[in-house]
Amino acid sequence: MTWQQLLDELCTAISSHDTLKLAMFLLRIINLQDMEDFRPEQTSLDFMLINRSIAAAQRGGGGSGDEFFQQLFLLCMDLLVALKSGNVDTQIRCQTEQINLLSKRLLDEPSFFLMPIIIVAKNLRRVVFSNYPPNSARMLDDSTATPTVDSFTNAIQRPFKLLISNKSDNTINISAIHIFASHLFSIYFKYNKLNAVINLYKVLSNTVLSDTARDTRRIEMSPMLPTQSLFDYFIGLSLLVQSNYEKSFAFFNSAYQNKHSRSLDLKILFYLLPLNYLISKKLPTDAFFQKHPDLKVIQPLYTCIKKLSLSDYNKNLEAFKFLLLRFKVYSLYIKFQTMIQLQTLKTAYAIYKDTQTPEQLQKAHIVAFSFFTTSLNLGTSCTQTDFDTECLLCRLIATNNIKGYLSHAKQVIVLSKSSPFP
Repeated sequence: MTWQQLLDELCTAISSHDTLKLAMFLLRIINLQDMEDFRPEQTSLDFMLINRSIAAAQRGGGGSGDEFFQQLFLLCMDLLVALKSGNVDTQIRCQTEQINLLSKRLLDEPSFFLMPIIIVAKNLRRVVFSNYPPNSARMLDDSTATPTVDSFTNAIQRPFKLLISNKSDNTINISAIHIFASHLFSIYFKYNKLNAVINLYKVLSNTVLSDTARDTRRIEMSPMLPTQSLFDYFIGLSLLVQSNYEKSFAFFNSAYQNKHSRSLDLKILFYLLPLNYLISKKLPTDAFFQKHPDLKVIQPLYTCIKKLSLSDYNKNLEAFKFLLLRFKVYSLYIKFQTMIQLQTLKTAYAIYKDTQTPEQLQKAHIVAFSFFTTSLNLGTSCTQTDFDTECLLCRLIATNNIKGYLSHAKQVIVLSKSSPFP
């Protein structure tokens, strides 16, 4: 494959105004398809021939005759040279400039330019993620590294912003918005830009996630979008970061129901497990872990919860800390410490009432801190004091997990007779 043959392919795509042919032209370069014989050091471009060929193709396709496609072709040649030589930074620069260039025509001719932008954006994200891992020495020491990542992020943002704020007569392609939003979410999460995650969610909540916006804007909707599952997954993750657990669960559940891939389904289940327990207080069964053996790694945490063993739970929590932090669910599992204590108090109170005589039951709702302290110490190696118990009970009352009030002077809690543990 020579540069003249590549030029012919581009001109064919231009003259026929065929987005698929333009996309295939870009894919051929990105994948180095049929490029074994291409020798950058032996290549000399004829700029006059390039300009004449593209101008002729544009006239045939009704084009404007400007330098747009000439710039695109030269960027493709620079990218091809960078790919052959393994120059990653130049690859990123060329593809970033390609997206910026193609985005200039996106709203004028979305049916022609949208697919090529999506293809370049997907490959660009892969290249950046492979070569600029977060917290790597290169990211920290190389002064040129961060601008490269930032310019790449800005390039992905450009088509997204154009589509989300589209005021032209063209229909807004919701799948394309899903794709670019998912790219941006993955970038922000990978490089731990959580403020950007929240801001992106706010933009989406005022547009494509808003029922009012759907009614008033020209958004192309279909019963089942292939992009829906991944998009819902990232929305769920962004809501999780904002501690909006019920909405997060709903989006993760929607993503799982729509199905996408086995790897994504596994990630979604990793989030659904703790969220389901936090919201419904229902623990996963042994059968669930048998059905999903990849999740057995965290089964010990739920086994400790079932046993109400806070001491063992804390040991396992420390062992899984890195994994849980990586998936941004560590804060959820921290909350389970209090839930174990709450369940311990409920169980202890039930036992306490069963041991009372009919006369004593009249005042069974008045429980000494010391009784609950003894119950809590059975499930942990730490020595809980009555003061610790009082603090715990205060938090549980404040969060509506217990109904009642405390008497510090008498060192007792006065529980609601009808519903002490709502």
